[in-house]
Amino acid sequence: MELDHEQWGSVVKNDFIRTFLGDRMGFGVARQVYALHGQTALVAKVETTTQSFQNVAEWQMWHEVQFTPWARWFAPCRRISPCGIVLIQERTRPLPHGELPKELPDFFTDLKPENFGLIDGQVVCHDYALHLASSNWLGKAKMKKVKKDEWRLPDED
Repeated sequence: MELDHEQWGSVVKNDFIRTFLGDRMGFGVARQVYALHGQTALVAKVETTTQSFQNVAEWQMWHEVQFTPWARWFAPCRRISPCGIVLIQERTRPLPHGELPKELPDFFTDLKPENFGLIDGQVVCHDYALHLASSNWLGKAKMKKVKKDEWRLPDED
């Protein structure tokens, strides 16, 4: 059965969205992150621009690592919409204030504390769309010590 959503007006679309998405939990330059109603273990990442493809990049990266030892460092992706506009990912809890990991895989390059969280006590990256990797990056990856000055900490006033 084909969906006839082309005829939906903004009232129907907005009502549909409010039925499934909860509060906005965060945002970046190209995506907004929402809680999902009735799914406390999942979030929805919604692209806000049609030219970023961060959801697609994150989905592809997850599928490269999911059956490797490195998977434990990533928040798992569960579903993606046909156009990549919506990505469903496991929800993380924030890192405790001031408790940054002292070691991380060396492929994580965007070291902002807000890009990381906890799932079952394990530090994971939940915003890894912009972590660039070279060809065969999994085979070359290593753990590295992360100094406090390598973290991109927000300015404290």
